[in-house]
Amino acid sequence: MTPVEKSQAVAQAQELLGVATHATEVELHSAWKKLAFELHPDRGTGTSHEMANVNAAYNFLRTRNRQDYSGTAQTDVTAPKKPMSPHIAPKRVRPRPAVSAKVTPLTELIEARCRKALNENGATQADHVPEAIRRRGREMEYIVTTPLAKGVNRMALPIFDCSSAHESKIRTITFSASNGGSGTFTIPEHLRRDLFAGARDVRIHFAKSGI
Repeated sequence: MTPVEKSQAVAQAQELLGVATHATEVELHSAWKKLAFELHPDRGTGTSHEMANVNAAYNFLRTRNRQDYSGTAQTDVTAPKKPMSPHIAPKRVRPRPAVSAKVTPLTELIEARCRKALNENGATQADHVPEAIRRRGREMEYIVTTPLAKGVNRMALPIFDCSSAHESKIRTITFSASNGGSGTFTIPEHLRRDLFAGARDVRIHFAKSGI
């Protein structure tokens, strides 16, 4: 790696972790821990690719700090063999700012519109209307207090444009559940693109409380 390439890799890694130029190992670990908490795939807020980028950036900067401190070119056994290739930390990747979730209960007017949309096609035993909507950046979650029914379920959703955050219409979706009770239904990608402009992830949580 040439000096220019190394300098670019360092800048990319620092930008990804959101740390200063001369961040200490303690500061690096703190930044990594914060991003790992936000982006870990098990939390449903990040992807394995994003988490891999964060890990690679952390290992690369930590190894560089140790090399600078010792004044040697020894390689840390935990560092990646190719510290920051374009495939590991592309320039387009930016650290995700911490965004707090906002929970908004449905108003009586919107709830009435949802029930009207369901009744227009005949009420069933498995109709659902959300109690509240939780938003975090481009992620949306509908909170439903009623449990899933085994088999066919219908739900009326207030559709929001995530780029403007304004509710525009009520849409009814129908889906099947293999088991009843509590659970989470993720809106399929093709339906999400059609209904939720700008949304990255839309989920419905059943038998939950959003208040």
